[in-house]
Amino acid sequence: MQQGWHSHQLRLHPEQWGSLAVQLVLSMLSAQRPHGSRYFGKAEFLPAMLLRQNDEAALTLCCRALGLAFLTNKSGTDTANTIRDRAYGQALAAANGLVGDTVLCRTDEASVSVWLLSLYEVNNVPRAPALES
Repeated sequence: MQQGWHSHQLRLHPEQWGSLAVQLVLSMLSAQRPHGSRYFGKAEFLPAMLLRQNDEAALTLCCRALGLAFLTNKSGTDTANTIRDRAYGQALAAANGLVGDTVLCRTDEASVSVWLLSLYEVNNVPRAPALES
């Protein structure tokens, strides 16, 4: 990720983060090559797949939720937490719609949406306290 990329975004009001969150995820999942292009490794498919989606598609909503979670973790304001939680709920509902459909559940978009949500959950869902033995 470019040095300081997210620090500029944090100066914006959290309500303005949504349009930048997808770009942030693409930046986080890639590395900059010496000549300036980005290398995505196993996620090389993601930019083109996102370009084919509209703003309300499950894949876009899941990507946005992941980016907003990262920004919120850096900010921690109540407004940012509310926006993050709302985005996560929208992403979950959209992904659930894909997974619950007997045809759409077999699409690449459904698989990648679930993958993005798993990245969100690994980094953002509170963990239960460890049990003492």
